[in-house]
Amino acid sequence: ELLEWVEAAGLPGVGEAPRLLTYLKDSVEAILDRQYRRVRKRARKFARLTAAERHKLRIACKNLRYTVDLFAGLYPKRKVKAFVQILKQVQNCLGYLNDVRMARRLLMASDFPHHESVAAGEAIGWLEKDASVRHANVERDIERLITAKPFW
Repeated sequence: ELLEWVEAAGLPGVGEAPRLLTYLKDSVEAILDRQYRRVRKRARKFARLTAAERHKLRIACKNLRYTVDLFAGLYPKRKVKAFVQILKQVQNCLGYLNDVRMARRLLMASDFPHHESVAAGEAIGWLEKDASVRHANVERDIERLITAKPFW
């Protein structure tokens, strides 16, 4: 949508720039609103989400983050930074939980000799113990994210 708008708008004259900036901000805010609603919808009842649903939440967070990073210059730096800090924490935790899930899948699917399968089991146990702590943290961070006042 943004690319279509840029192509249709052409290059603004100096006198048109403030009006175009206002139009751009309105368009960006609509995009950010839609992506933020998607994150909040996918984050509901996080504790009961399946791995696939958590992955969809992770992707929704990524998309929101890319859009925020792209248009951050249109907004006060301090407000953007506070929002991005919360979003980063959620992304990092969701990424770690996904990594643990994939490591478990790979280690369990491998046909290790007995002594190596014991080590794989210990590695899985260590990862899952840390994942349970991070799971509690991500629930707190998600609550902060979905209740955060958007900077836009």
